[in-house]
Amino acid sequence: MLTPMPQIALLAYDQAEPLIFSIPYTVFTTEVNGEKLFDLHVVSTDPQGVVPTKLGKLQLEPHKGLEYLRTADIIIVPGWSDLDTPPQPAVQEELRQAYQRGAMLVGLCYGAYVLAYSGLLDGKRAVTHWMGEHDFKQRFPKVQLNTNELYVVEGTKASRWKFPLAEERNKASALAQNTALAEGADGAERRAAASTEATLAPATVAPVTAATSNESADAESADSSEMSEGILVTSAGLAAGFDCCLFIVRKIYGVKVANNLARVLVLPPYRDGGQAQFIIHSLPVSSSIARLNKVLNHIMEHLEDDYSLDGCAKMAYMSRRSFSRHFAEATGCSFNAWLTQKRLDRSCALLEDTDLSIDEIALRCGFKSTNAYRMCFKQVYATSPSNYRKTFSS
Repeated sequence: MLTPMPQIALLAYDQAEPLIFSIPYTVFTTEVNGEKLFDLHVVSTDPQGVVPTKLGKLQLEPHKGLEYLRTADIIIVPGWSDLDTPPQPAVQEELRQAYQRGAMLVGLCYGAYVLAYSGLLDGKRAVTHWMGEHDFKQRFPKVQLNTNELYVVEGTKASRWKFPLAEERNKASALAQNTALAEGADGAERRAAASTEATLAPATVAPVTAATSNESADAESADSSEMSEGILVTSAGLAAGFDCCLFIVRKIYGVKVANNLARVLVLPPYRDGGQAQFIIHSLPVSSSIARLNKVLNHIMEHLEDDYSLDGCAKMAYMSRRSFSRHFAEATGCSFNAWLTQKRLDRSCALLEDTDLSIDEIALRCGFKSTNAYRMCFKQVYATSPSNYRKTFSS
């Protein structure tokens, strides 16, 4: 394990949702085999006051002010209460500087909005709750939003999972231990205190300054450029916060520790599939054209039949081109995309409410083969029909 352990700043904000706030707090403060894994502190713009939550009298009491963001290895934003309101400029600036010096920034659920408002997600992949997809894309068109995943990791250092300030603390700790061996316990105590102060005092400014000088010098090498950037992690809805936090534990401490922690919390260490399996797809089934409505209703009642664009255009007494245009106007997508999604919707209902075999469901929903059905289901929902049934079956 890292010694000293990674320091985490958990951001508290006005009208925070207690449930999403409690997820990282629980994961990163739970001990494994009697050992503490992380040093977590609740941070707010007013460390002397209390932070009101959405549950009225339930309030959050911060441990530290924003200055703690300058020395934290991991900064977590657990959701966001008002999507129309950007975080305070001081918060945005602290987040940007933390990223520049190599910290990990985590936006759980709507916490991705805070990272996006700060400009940190521009040109990068991210995920948030699927209900915010349309709004998020409109507000932040430069972000590559992917609502199919439970969590998304971005950053040139993502494969290293090293924290510059934690490494500085490690060096200070190692120096103190070596001094203890050489000079004895009394001298070690004095040296350790002095070494720790000397290491951490300039760390609030030095890493950011170094990053700025690297930029002005156009970076001497690819490695130095990478070390001036942090890791960005975003996650989907509430429960995905557990998946994301356990993933972080797994990357830092390994599979064994993460699995033990998951057992303590009575959680699956890893969940199959992504957020897409929870999304309710609502594609229109009607239009203002009676002939087109008749075709749509017929297809919905007989999804097991074969359909072609030419055949459906003929049923609607339209040319292929006219049918395609009116269909796109009515549904917002192509005929084949609409038909595939409707078949998948029907299959999901059958998986949830019946004991029909996968083969029978594929047949009833109009897929040409069971393999074709499985492949299509996996592509859209990032899981298999069988696993979907295990999760949602009544």
